[in-house]
Amino acid sequence: MSQDPGSWLQTKPQLGFPIVLILGGLIVLLASLGVFGEAWGWIWPILILLLGAGWLVWQLLQPPINLPRLFFPALMIVFGFVYLLRRAGLFPFSWDWLWPAFCILLGGVLLILRWRKAR
Repeated sequence: MSQDPGSWLQTKPQLGFPIVLILGGLIVLLASLGVFGEAWGWIWPILILLLGAGWLVWQLLQPPINLPRLFFPALMIVFGFVYLLRRAGLFPFSWDWLWPAFCILLGGVLLILRWRKAR
C-alpha cells in the first residue's frame, strides 16, 4: 500500500507553535534567572527577528501565499528590529504608548480579517 509523501504532511499534528512557546518560556526563564547576563538585551530581539524571518520564509514557501498568514511573522520581524534599534539608542520609545498602540493595531487587523472572511 503506497502512500503519497505529501499526505503525511497534511495529517501530522501542528507542533510548531507549542514548541516555540516552550522554547520561548525556557529562554525567558533562563534570562530572569540571570543566565544570559547583560547580553540578554541583545540576544532576545535577535531571536525574535530570526524566528519571524524563518517563519516568514516558511509561509512564503507554502502555496498559496496569502497575506493574513504573513502578518504575524512580519510583525515579529518589525518587533525584533525596533528593539534592536532601541537597544542601540536609535529608537527611544516608552511602554506607556507602545503596548496600547500594538493592541489597537492587532485588534484592527484581526477585525478587518474576520470581517473580510465573513463576507
